[in-house]
Amino acid sequence: MLEHLRWLRANLRTDGLLVTDCFTPAAYATGGAAMGYKASYYPPGVMKALLDYCGFDGMTASVDSGRDRINHVVVAANRV
Repeated sequence: MLEHLRWLRANLRTDGLLVTDCFTPAAYATGGAAMGYKASYYPPGVMKALLDYCGFDGMTASVDSGRDRINHVVVAANRV
């Protein structure tokens, strides 16, 4: 995943934004894993740290959470 985020950072316009989502583990996610669904689960704070590590301005990225607080949309700018 880090390699992919670094690739996105390298290929995103300087003034571009990355819009991504992240999921926190929940009971239905565990059930999905039991049925073979594969996903990575990161709470918003961890996702922001990963983005920051890969060259985005992750620490100031905005997060909008769904009403169930399981799905989160993260918007991060390139760090200049």
